[in-house]
Amino acid sequence: MNFDLVIVLPLLKRSDIEYLEDHGVVVLGYLSITTIGGWEPWSSNVTSDMIIEYWSTWNEAIVNVSHTKWRDIVREAVTATSYISLHPYLKLYIRNIGTSKATITSVYVKKTNGNLAATGAIVTASREVELEAGEVASFNAILKESLPPDVYIVKVVATRGSIATQGFKLEHNLFKGIVMNVTESNNENNKVTAEDEYAEYEV
Repeated sequence: MNFDLVIVLPLLKRSDIEYLEDHGVVVLGYLSITTIGGWEPWSSNVTSDMIIEYWSTWNEAIVNVSHTKWRDIVREAVTATSYISLHPYLKLYIRNIGTSKATITSVYVKKTNGNLAATGAIVTASREVELEAGEVASFNAILKESLPPDVYIVKVVATRGSIATQGFKLEHNLFKGIVMNVTESNNENNKVTAEDEYAEYEV
């Protein structure tokens, strides 16, 4: 069995994922289907050929989402519930209002009362973004903690330069993620896994 993407229980360990992979299931990503609020009305449309395994006591399933029909069901459920972000990152537009170059190295998300809500990593190969004086850049940040809907303040960590804070209103859950570099030396026998802290790029 080879699938573009497999949804599995979030409580499964890496060894469970490896078991699936050892049995020919290509697991490129996984997600609990119950994170899609009110998905049950669509479950009756999920046919047996779309399910790898199902646990009725948990109302959970491992599903082949490379199946076009299942992708359409997920897309419809997500659109209807506005509960899950298909892109678990925060897109930022930053201007360096200082007179010297700024290097952005990480992101802080705070609540309006000043309490820290999440920290984030920059989604670039170097995990940094450089801005010349007066320059504007857009980039994505992956958060290390999930955020519920609320109003937040973003502050970037930068060396030199001068970066203003930004406020934003989050209207749906933004889930935490992991950033990993895939290198030329990574292959089927040397995979990048969630347990890897980082991977160096090799020329």
